[in-house]
Amino acid sequence: MSGNISQEQGVKRVPYGAVSWYKAVLSLAQRIQISQIDKSFLETHSIASKNETKLISGLKALNLINENGNATPNLSKLHVVGDAYKENLKEIVIEGYSLLLSKIDLGMVTPDDIINTVVREYEASRTSAQQAVKIFVYLADEAGIKISEQLDSLRIKQITRSVTKKTPKTEPKKQVKKENEVPEDVEEFKFGDVMIWLPKNGAKDAWNKAKKMIDIYLGIED
Repeated sequence: MSGNISQEQGVKRVPYGAVSWYKAVLSLAQRIQISQIDKSFLETHSIASKNETKLISGLKALNLINENGNATPNLSKLHVVGDAYKENLKEIVIEGYSLLLSKIDLGMVTPDDIINTVVREYEASRTSAQQAVKIFVYLADEAGIKISEQLDSLRIKQITRSVTKKTPKTEPKKQVKKENEVPEDVEEFKFGDVMIWLPKNGAKDAWNKAKKMIDIYLGIED
């Protein structure tokens, strides 16, 4: 078995599936020392659910684990940070994709060219090849490997969720009664400095009560 592919019944394999699987494994490899990656390990860390076999095959193709799922020195090299991590990953990517890199001009290749190369060299379906190329582009970027700008469309974009600011609910403005404002349901009567409010369409007894109150105020008795 060569360093850049895994052999299963003589068929060359290339990592394919979801970029998120490989991103999760690399993140774990940086944080913890991994001794083995098998289905149980992936299930424990909720990676590649129901697709563990595909991911394990890809990790073998990158020579991160051996045929028994045990970690190789390559995987241990990723348990670092900073420039050391990038340099080590760069070596892994160049080794793991040596067949692909020998068939393309990485600085000039187009999406169609690299996908067709994967289909041809790894005997992959077009769908698998598209997935494989996206994983390669992700790993190359992660390792700081310069690639053709034409492959930009194959990069996994960071999705930024736009947050819509909630407009605070405005309470309906309360109608503030202005001083000396006459309510709509009353009538105002003025006699010099005297002002009287009486209900519109009011009963006669309301008027009589008003008259009586005025009489009391003025000290006049009938």
